[in-house]
Amino acid sequence: MRIRHFVVLAAVMGVVTFGALNGDARSSLRVRHVPKSKLGLAMKAVGEFQYNVKLNRWESVEEKKPVVIKPSLIGPKKVPAYLEAGNMMADPCDRSYIIITDQSYAIVISTDCGGDSFERLHRYAKSYSLPKGVHAVRAKEEAGWQVIE
Repeated sequence: MRIRHFVVLAAVMGVVTFGALNGDARSSLRVRHVPKSKLGLAMKAVGEFQYNVKLNRWESVEEKKPVVIKPSLIGPKKVPAYLEAGNMMADPCDRSYIIITDQSYAIVISTDCGGDSFERLHRYAKSYSLPKGVHAVRAKEEAGWQVIE
């Protein structure tokens, strides 16, 4: 009985080890749902911004003044997405697209540091489409607000 259990254990360990060593590399792209209330955007050499859910606008963290951030249009349906190119000190090469939806969450498509991480993110974003029943929303923009591009 013990020998049979040992043989089964050895077979399972061999399969797990073989699969772990010869498996395909995982993609460094991540698609996450983030609550709108925790949505923030850090831009190199510009500053940090927080999304105000009640007023549907981006605000400067330091001054609490509303700003206009121009979105990129991604995917075949031209979904407005805000590009976060990373923070210079904390994560210089972490990049992500933030899509504000009409639901209680935002969709964040991000990538890790790596050789061609920005190219992979851009390629994925060119073909990205929203899930069925979800619509993208642009943040409110008014004349007189500081424009961030």
